[in-house]
Amino acid sequence: MNKMLLPSLALSLALASCSSAPTAPATAEQTESITGTVVSGSGTGKVVLNDETLGQLSEAQVAADGGFTLLLPAPEKFSRRLMTANEVLGSIGCVGTLQSSVPGAKGYGVVTLDLTRGTKQGKALAGQVTTSVASKSFEGRAWIYTDQATTLSGAVDCQKLVGIGIAIPATVNVTTQPGWNVLKVSGTGNLFGVNARVENGTKEPAAWRTLDEL
Repeated sequence: MNKMLLPSLALSLALASCSSAPTAPATAEQTESITGTVVSGSGTGKVVLNDETLGQLSEAQVAADGGFTLLLPAPEKFSRRLMTANEVLGSIGCVGTLQSSVPGAKGYGVVTLDLTRGTKQGKALAGQVTTSVASKSFEGRAWIYTDQATTLSGAVDCQKLVGIGIAIPATVNVTTQPGWNVLKVSGTGNLFGVNARVENGTKEPAAWRTLDEL
C-alpha cells in the first residue's frame, strides 16, 4: 500500500466513531461472485483476481459506470493453496491465533483485486472511510472459501490488511458454510486506541477503490 496512505488511514481509524452498528448475520452470507462499483478512475476497464503463486484466477470487465461482476474461482483452481481455516485470515492480512470449530477445515482468502481503468492502475479494495464532523470510520469486505462449515474465533492483528504501521487488534467471530463466504472488516476506536472486528458479512454491491484513495 502507498506509504502516503499511512497517516491518513491511521488517523481515520484512530478517530473512528464507536456508534452502534447493525447486528451481523448468524452466518456469513454465501456468494459465487463479487459484484461492485469501481469509483477509482474513469471509463471502462477490468479487474483481475491474481494469486501470487498461481497467477490469474478470474477476470471481469468494468463498465463505463464502474459496475462489474467477477465470478469467484472454483476450488480446483486454488487447491494447491488451501490452508487450514484458522490460518486463512492471515492470508488476507489479519494475523493471529484463531480457533476453528472444525480443525480439519481448509480455506482460501481474497481481499484485493488488480484494477485497470483508464489511467488508473493498482490494487483495489471493497472499502471506504466515512468522515463526519467528529469521527471517522473504516469498513471493508473480504471473501473466504472454506471446504467445510466452521466457526472461527479469536484475536488477530489486521495492520497488514489495512496497510498502516500500527497494530489493529481485531476480534474474530465468523461462521462459514462450504463454499465462498463474505466477511465484514470494520475499524472503530478513539484517540487512546484502535480496535476492529472481523464478522459475518453480506454480499450487497460495494464501492471499490484503489488503496491510495482510501
